[in-house]
Amino acid sequence: MLFCRAVTPSANSTHRPKWVEKYSTHLGICWYDLHGWSLRKKAAVAGNIVVVIVGVVVGAVEGVKLNEYPDYSVHSERYILENIFLQYLCLLQYTATDRTDDFVDSVDSRSASETNLTYASGSSAVIRVHISASNQTSGRKSIRLILNNQYDNGLLLFDIVYTPYGCATWPVLWLTDPDSWPENGEIDGKESNNKGADGNAMTLHTSKNCKMIAKRKETGTAQYINCLATANDNAGCNMEGKKATYGEPLNSNGGGVYVMELQDVGIRVRILVRVDIPNVISNSNSA
Repeated sequence: MLFCRAVTPSANSTHRPKWVEKYSTHLGICWYDLHGWSLRKKAAVAGNIVVVIVGVVVGAVEGVKLNEYPDYSVHSERYILENIFLQYLCLLQYTATDRTDDFVDSVDSRSASETNLTYASGSSAVIRVHISASNQTSGRKSIRLILNNQYDNGLLLFDIVYTPYGCATWPVLWLTDPDSWPENGEIDGKESNNKGADGNAMTLHTSKNCKMIAKRKETGTAQYINCLATANDNAGCNMEGKKATYGEPLNSNGGGVYVMELQDVGIRVRILVRVDIPNVISNSNSA
């Protein structure tokens, strides 16, 4: 911190201290003596002070944001997609009676293998419906996969090449606690139904006293702000993405990456179409 003081020479002295001479102007006025400043100079200095204050405030706010949303690093453990997908198949627990309102017959892992409803390679995995049977009364055969791993805060990326769409379909990618719902919440990162013409829906289902804040940055359209699971006919609070975020428009562009960030300060979901995926993701060799 710099402290300044004004010095006035005595009437009998023609000398001023050397430190005063050092910081005097050619007019003999001390630079910090406000009485000698012009109005223009005072305004300029005041403007600089305001800029400095704004800079400090913005820097502090951005610093807090960085702490709330930290940088991420790739998980230290390498996953081989084909192997871990086989583990998923062992966790199939849903039957036809567990389905939502989609017209589907969810089968177990054995039936899925027999009808080739799902398979994986080292670079991709496929989940699909059975399309050869006709005149079905219980819905088309398909599967629902569950990963029993639990995640706290973090950044999850899902690279999806093709999003299913069509009459009576209801695909969804979600995180939840099935043993304590809705108290522990549910996050739907990718969801649509039928032809998916309205874009991707991102939804929260929670217990009471949870709402989306009124002021936020978003590219989608808010449908409801009350996240209570039973509110608005069980709709929760949700954002609807642009039409290019799901279905035929997304598929024709090569799909995209669905990014979900879960932190104590909030939840963010973003969809990156194939041409907008940054190199740090595209160049990753982690399966």
